[in-house]
Amino acid sequence: MQTVHDPYSLSKAAVDALRPWFPAASPQELDVVAFYLVAKVAIGHAKVASRTVFGVDTYDLAGSLKSNLDSMSELCEMESLRLQMAMDRRSKFMSTLSNLMKKIASTEDTLVQNLK
Repeated sequence: MQTVHDPYSLSKAAVDALRPWFPAASPQELDVVAFYLVAKVAIGHAKVASRTVFGVDTYDLAGSLKSNLDSMSELCEMESLRLQMAMDRRSKFMSTLSNLMKKIASTEDTLVQNLK
């Protein structure tokens, strides 16, 4: 197991490790989960050394991260619901448009037949 010191490399390594576990997750969702897990590991290491890191109480930080993750999860659920509703409306619109175009074509065919 290699040690990663660069924050970008750490983030990329975390996302790459999570991707097989969450194949349907979007890149943004993988970033959130990776950030949460890296933060948990960092807090775990900080607890071993001290309860405070740079003057910040790690327990408060953990609670803050959890509440932020919960609120992001709720936002993702709302976005997913809105997207599903928009897709349903689009599908209904496309179906109506298709039916209308079929009706126009049928009417044109009927007019041509009546003219003959």
